[in-house]
Amino acid sequence: MVKRTENRRILNLILTLIFFVGAGIRFLDFSNPPLDFHPARQLHSALIARGFYLNAGGSLPGLDPLSVDAAKARGESELWIEPPLMEFLTAKLYGLAGDADLRLPRALAIVFWLCGGLALVQFCRRRLSPAGTAAAAVVFLWLPYGVLVSRSFQPESLMILLTVLAIGSFQGWADTRSWRAAVLSGLFAGAAIFVKQVMIFPLGLAFVFGALSAAGSLRNALRSAQLWTMALFELVPVAAYNVWGLWIDGFLRQQYQGRFLFSQWLSVGFYIRWLREIDKVFGIWLIVAALIGIALIRAARMRLIWIGYLAGYFVYGFMLPHHIGTHDYYQVPLFPLAAFGFGALAERISVMVKNMAEPRRSGRLLIAAAVVFGCGWMVLDAATRLGRVDYRSRPDWYRETARRYDPYPDQINVIGIMDDYGAGMMYWGLRTPMIWDRTVEALPAEAAEAEIRAAMNDRQFLIVTDLERFYRQPRLQAWLGENAELVEQGNDFLIYRIENGDDAPEGREF
Repeated sequence: MVKRTENRRILNLILTLIFFVGAGIRFLDFSNPPLDFHPARQLHSALIARGFYLNAGGSLPGLDPLSVDAAKARGESELWIEPPLMEFLTAKLYGLAGDADLRLPRALAIVFWLCGGLALVQFCRRRLSPAGTAAAAVVFLWLPYGVLVSRSFQPESLMILLTVLAIGSFQGWADTRSWRAAVLSGLFAGAAIFVKQVMIFPLGLAFVFGALSAAGSLRNALRSAQLWTMALFELVPVAAYNVWGLWIDGFLRQQYQGRFLFSQWLSVGFYIRWLREIDKVFGIWLIVAALIGIALIRAARMRLIWIGYLAGYFVYGFMLPHHIGTHDYYQVPLFPLAAFGFGALAERISVMVKNMAEPRRSGRLLIAAAVVFGCGWMVLDAATRLGRVDYRSRPDWYRETARRYDPYPDQINVIGIMDDYGAGMMYWGLRTPMIWDRTVEALPAEAAEAEIRAAMNDRQFLIVTDLERFYRQPRLQAWLGENAELVEQGNDFLIYRIENGDDAPEGREF
């Protein structure tokens, strides 16, 4: 008993250290504007949240009434695809602070992710050894990509918290068959799906696999009032949202267009891109280790729940083939599985270490060195990524650029090739640029020039902040050389004045 108490204290100390380090990393470079990680997506939420705040009577110190109206309009023009819960909560925090301070949604996202870590630890402590629990916590809290996404103004942090709570509650129901666990698992799963609709696939199949295992047969499962209750709690909120968005208000119709490109299933490139995105987020080695850990789980019902969750992730990827292969944050639903699976494998390895024959000490020292090296790498890599670029001057640059090159509030004066798709100019400059998001490199010369001229017509300036994409378009560069003047440039931007009108020089063939 004394030894067990001592082991529990050691585990608590280790977990406390993991949480303090995980929290500390996330608050590094805390005041850097949200341009370090998917800026277009973060500023989309920032525009909506600021609009909510202003419509509720909030103020923006230093802005005149016309600028406040422009900020409201840009928030209202942003289309929703998922319910703006993070934006609504952020607007409430803005109201308490008296300003639209972008550090507040970052802090909110961090808190949700850390709460998800606490929920994961509680789940793991009942089902894994101390070594497995600590390993799961390290993956969840120290993995570099997890640090970045947990600071982002997106619904992912809230989604992950609710997902972990849903899986834990459902596992509790599978063990006890209590009404309390059934209601909680349905509520948490329904909330996670409502926050991010794609979770209907991983959570839905996890529940199906677990329910069939617990009930023993499909017939018994269909007769269970508890399972029907869970299903209603899971599906009714998201179904109501889609009915409203598709058939009543209509705001979801445009958002769903172009998302379901099933022809990509037949392309080898689709699968390669998907794997590369997984590797970018986790590293293929970690996912392989997690899958081995899931396969080694002794409790069959728990193993089936995670297999169902994995199957649901694959269904979700096939349903959104474009996004799963181009957007790394579409891999975030794998975080609970990766953490728990790696913890399950670490549990098995720790048992093997305890049972090692001589030379036991040297083997343990080698494993300890590997653990320290791996953990140290994750912390240093995450800290390095956060401090890589300082964007604190960028808001003023957007304001000044909008003032100089797009001074007319009632017309679009600028076209842009921008890494944030114009969101920075919209948020700080209160101007909405046109975006050049195409390429004409494969077109015949005349067709390419015609398309460029059509896009540049009636625009006075081209602003480039996505230099990589710009330099991949030599035909556009050649056209600008004949029809535009470079008026300003810096390390990370170019600004061209476009010569339009009857006196514009003819473009040469290129």
